[in-house]
Amino acid sequence: MLNFKKVIALCMCLAMLVCMLASCDVGVPGPKGEQGIQGEQGAQGEKGEKGEKGENGVTPTISISDDGYWVINGTKTYFKATGTDGQNGTTPTITINSDGYWVINGTVSTYKAVGKDGTDGGTPTVEISSDGYWVLNGVKTEHKVIGANGLDGEDGKDGKTPQLRINPSSNEWEVSYDNGENWTSLGVKATGANGQDGSNGSNGANGTNGITPQLRINASSNEWEVSYDNGENWTSLGVKATGANGQDGSNGSNGANGANGITPQLRINPDDNEWEVSYDNGENWTSLGVKATGANGQNGSNGANGANGTNGITPQLRIDPDTNEWEVSYDNGENWTSLGVKATGANGQDGSNGSNGANGTTPQLRINANSNEWE
Repeated sequence: MLNFKKVIALCMCLAMLVCMLASCDVGVPGPKGEQGIQGEQGAQGEKGEKGEKGENGVTPTISISDDGYWVINGTKTYFKATGTDGQNGTTPTITINSDGYWVINGTVSTYKAVGKDGTDGGTPTVEISSDGYWVLNGVKTEHKVIGANGLDGEDGKDGKTPQLRINPSSNEWEVSYDNGENWTSLGVKATGANGQDGSNGSNGANGTNGITPQLRINASSNEWEVSYDNGENWTSLGVKATGANGQDGSNGSNGANGANGITPQLRINPDDNEWEVSYDNGENWTSLGVKATGANGQNGSNGANGANGTNGITPQLRIDPDTNEWEVSYDNGENWTSLGVKATGANGQDGSNGSNGANGTTPQLRINANSNEWE
């Protein structure tokens, strides 16, 4: 009822206003007046009182509805939370036409697929002028092919030969590069530290009995031969046992007695314990490279005495009365082997009353008691 009365009052006011406007004459507007001078700025008003503290703001709750719209404070809006998927793009077809231009989705572009070949580059000509300058493409440059000789350098100082010595205090090698004025250790011992004493070794085995060389004369070559394995193998000593027979001469005067043949001599070298042979009555000796006795075993700790070695056998010589040849025995006369050498020469042709020849000399062998060598 109250609202209806307000509507009626408002309508009556509007009607009165219309009547007033209708009764008024409307004149022609006069010219616009000039703008008045701006008034002075008024004084600043007093500071207003501080307003009351406002109420705490409320944080809205925001969510997304099942059909994808924003929901604020429980009210569903008309705005999508996520946009709709766009349409699938299309892959363009790209080819090259017969003129060499790119064609995209059937439309010929203005771009060449392959550029034009460039012009050929020129190879420069390189020469050397008569006065020694580089010439490029026929143009002489200012650059010499061979530079001018430089000045001779100063003579180097004489080199110094390093010197070495052993420091007696540290037993280390030291080197000097200034002729012995200063020495620098090389950090290397000159001799190693003494090793620890070894434990006593067991008794060494008895050495094998030495082999006495055997001698014979080769009947075919008439040379002395030696064997170091009891006659299994023989080696020529390259020395004739007897001289070659001379040709028969006409009866002349009696010749002088021929020189006695030289019997090879054997001995044991006390330094290297090897058999040596002499063909000049002991003036010069040559090693036969064969040990006279086996090497001594190492000393053991209080070992039992080794067994006595067997006694050496001295070769024996005799003349076979039937063959008139020298024979040798290496077993105290049990077996004899011919040396193939006549004890006396064959009877010569009768000469004119020649004098009797000198008696032949039988070689003798013995062992020197002091040096244990054959003589």
